[in-house]
Amino acid sequence: MKVAQILGEPLAVQRDGTKAQQMKRVYELLASVGLDRMAADGTPRVLRRSAPAHRLRAGPGPQSPVIVADEPVSALDVSVQAQILNLMKELQREHHLSYVMVSHDLAVIYYMADTIAVMYLGKIVEIGDAESVFRPRRILHPGPLGRGARAGPL
Repeated sequence: MKVAQILGEPLAVQRDGTKAQQMKRVYELLASVGLDRMAADGTPRVLRRSAPAHRLRAGPGPQSPVIVADEPVSALDVSVQAQILNLMKELQREHHLSYVMVSHDLAVIYYMADTIAVMYLGKIVEIGDAESVFRPRRILHPGPLGRGARAGPL
């Protein structure tokens, strides 16, 4: 399935404008996440970058939208990771988004999060702001932060 179909399908189902208006909206959404018109014909390789556009296609709601990002930059090289994370921060500011991020990459969490919940064996064992969660301390729990793993800014 092409990116244009993925982004355009909800517009077509809702009969939101003509085909031409729907395509124009798809191009606007792609531009909002730093992709050009060529990306509309793209395949799943560009889907990570177009995923925020997919969420934003409905426009602002009565509350800030929440985007769940499960390992959003895993298996990407560092420069692409930085582009996507910076894009996510920019979209967060512009659209008043909230993210629920799942990641094993502590540097990504430190860079992106205001509030962090650390889970171990499926249970939350610690919640706090980035500075307090990453502060050096004695072992509080057997998870990765308790074993001395540290992260800092990207």
